[in-house]
Amino acid sequence: EDGKATFKVSGSAYKLTRLRSLHHGTCLLSSPNLGSIGQMLRSPAEPFIKGRGVESVRSPVRNVGVGNEEFEGAVVREFGAMYGAFDVIAEVNEDAAELESVRKGMKELQ
Repeated sequence: EDGKATFKVSGSAYKLTRLRSLHHGTCLLSSPNLGSIGQMLRSPAEPFIKGRGVESVRSPVRNVGVGNEEFEGAVVREFGAMYGAFDVIAEVNEDAAELESVRKGMKELQ
């Protein structure tokens, strides 16, 4: 090891169903709650639950230290660089749960 500490700033999860593949990721940008995040990520039921996924690597957490707009812009630029130019950017909010197609997908993932 090079003597540098390792910190976690992001996480991701996947779910596969018969018809879909769902992926979500998180990135810790500027949380004021760093001291309590570790305990929030541990469920009291953890000893009784056996998951089928890859076990998470436990590491101390840190903020990346950039704002939302800067982060969103970087993600959009990198996506375009990786997959090619695109024109459609959709912003989704809580109202999307009222759409039939979204409700169907939510039910499928339960």
